[in-house]
Amino acid sequence: MTVVGGEGIPSGSAVVIFSASHLVLRGLEGYIRDLSAEMMRIEHKFKGGVISFPGVPILMDGLTDPTATRNILEFGKWLKTTGEPAPVNTWDLLISTFYA
Repeated sequence: MTVVGGEGIPSGSAVVIFSASHLVLRGLEGYIRDLSAEMMRIEHKFKGGVISFPGVPILMDGLTDPTATRNILEFGKWLKTTGEPAPVNTWDLLISTFYA
C-alpha cells in the first residue's frame, strides 16, 4: 500500500497515532471519534497487515495549557477502557511523570 511519496508500509508494521493539537481543537469526544475512525480506516486499507494504536503525546511547549492537560489525562483514562495493554501501560508511565 502506498502512503506518501511512493513509500509503502510493510506488512506487520505498527502505526502510532496521536495529535495533541487535534485533541485540543476537537475536544475529547471529537478526538476519540476521529481517532477511532482513522484506526478503522487503516484496518480497512491494510486488511489487518498494519496495526494502529493510540500513542502518547509529545508536547514541545510542556504542559502549560490546562485544557490540553485535562484532555490528555482524560484520554489516558479512556484508553484503560479499551483493554489494550500496551497503550494503557505507556499512559500509566506518562501520567506518573506528571506527578513526580
